[in-house]
Amino acid sequence: MSGFKPPRTHLRGGIKVKGEKRLLILHCYCVYHRGNFYTEYPEFIQTYENQLREALWYLNTGSYDILMISGGYTKSEAEKSEARGMLDWAEDSGLITKGKIILLEEYARDSLENLLFSMCRFYQFFEEFPKEVGSLTWKFNEGRHEIFARKLRLPNFRLIPVGEREGEKEIAKKWVKLAMDDPFYQKQPDSKEKYLRRDPWKRAHPYAQINEDFRKLFIKLTEIKERGGNPEEAADLFPWK
Repeated sequence: MSGFKPPRTHLRGGIKVKGEKRLLILHCYCVYHRGNFYTEYPEFIQTYENQLREALWYLNTGSYDILMISGGYTKSEAEKSEARGMLDWAEDSGLITKGKIILLEEYARDSLENLLFSMCRFYQFFEEFPKEVGSLTWKFNEGRHEIFARKLRLPNFRLIPVGEREGEKEIAKKWVKLAMDDPFYQKQPDSKEKYLRRDPWKRAHPYAQINEDFRKLFIKLTEIKERGGNPEEAADLFPWK
């Protein structure tokens, strides 16, 4: 056990859910701060709102027990995580329902980290793992996320697609290929620049510090990532498998 005490500000509306839990992950793509949106794609703000509303609908109807909002400190304009911004947006819009649990995962910089870090954050809070994992994101991410879920051995994975883009089939084809061939996105010409842009505040994730199992997992994953390998190579170290 980690001895971790969850911050009360990350708990909305009550105590921990008892028994087996179903986790829904909402992927973030912008930082909302005091009515402003910091994003590379302002034309998609309505889609981001639709994704937020849909995720809360799944939580409020009992389809999932826990909503994990995942997204790191990716924008230099505001020292705030995408996850915190999304929760603030929901609160400012009057969308939060009492009695539901919403957790924040504030370090992920891409889809693979959204999924991986959300499992870590879930354990950090509950000291157990979910029996089901849902991922709510763009429709073009469906094949890509299913590949990631297999590589990470996520339990009873389901993708919930919300939002479509022009040229979606070609976008999906590109991301599926990358998910298969380069899941850590380390072999691409712009990989280092990409992660520097998405980490302007130099916020290192804390998940290797949860316990010895997680420390060993992240040592292995770091080594795999640096040589452009595959997360499946660390499958024997996934504590949720």
